[in-house]
Amino acid sequence: MRFREVRTRDAADRLRDVYLEARAPASREADSFYWHEIVGIACLTTHGEVLGTVEDVFRAGGGEVYAVRGGPRGEVLVPAVRGVVTELAPAEGRMVVDADALGLEDLRPRRPRGRRSSRGAAAVRAGVDRSGAAGEGAAPADAPPPGPDGDGGSART
Repeated sequence: MRFREVRTRDAADRLRDVYLEARAPASREADSFYWHEIVGIACLTTHGEVLGTVEDVFRAGGGEVYAVRGGPRGEVLVPAVRGVVTELAPAEGRMVVDADALGLEDLRPRRPRGRRSSRGAAAVRAGVDRSGAAGEGAAPADAPPPGPDGDGGSART
């Protein structure tokens, strides 16, 4: 890039890390948008699933890609092509994408990590309270764990 006002390399170095602003043309093609108009809009699928918000737009190959973040799927990269983006309405703050074209499978509910399993209930029934202290009828806390045959000893011989 060259500027008439910047004639030397030293003058150009003073512009390093400086933002450049330019006026946008008054007219543009129908159905074309600037990246700053896309960033921040909600993205959902044709099935109604909210994927998140467009956080970034970048070029990849000959096209653009929308980086959608903040939804249950984490980051979803959406190519800016008509076969994937079925509706783009920045003025309404919405973009609708075809989940099948993106290869998004149905989200299955997952069991949250860290939740107690049925083994926790068995421990309570065995006389161990939630703090891990042994209750009446339970093995003392310093007893060795049960071996494979349930005798409380080691499996090694």
